[in-house]
Amino acid sequence: MSNAIAPTSLADQIQTFHDGLRGKIPEEVAAVLEDEIAKLARSGVEAGSLRVGAVAPDFELPDQTGLPTRLTSVLARGPVVVTFYRGAWCPYCNLQLRTYQAALSEIEALGATLIAVSPQTPDFTVATASEKGLRFLVLSDVGNHVARE
Repeated sequence: MSNAIAPTSLADQIQTFHDGLRGKIPEEVAAVLEDEIAKLARSGVEAGSLRVGAVAPDFELPDQTGLPTRLTSVLARGPVVVTFYRGAWCPYCNLQLRTYQAALSEIEALGATLIAVSPQTPDFTVATASEKGLRFLVLSDVGNHVARE
């Protein structure tokens, strides 16, 4: 029998994060946070996002080493998982990146490449990838131009 702790889903990690905030932040701040999350869920933004298997518009962005990365070049090697995050300042995004890093070997075992895209500048992108030990491509989309597409 192993003493290893089973990995938790991103949803479970977010709930744990929320539970940890309770009592540490004022109730009115917690209420605003919960209201904003509910608004986002009701906004319909998910309906406008690309689905699994959809063809994404091609783009070229610098990676965490400053080298340009073109989506079609990565796709030539196989499937690509593209995720967007707001930045290293966002606790939810940090949970997301950590979860993707934990799942990276599974993603790669399926022959796919993982790409995370953020509006952070390249300097912040390299810092994020380094500090968090990310072993996947982290691209800078300054101005969110690709994200808007």
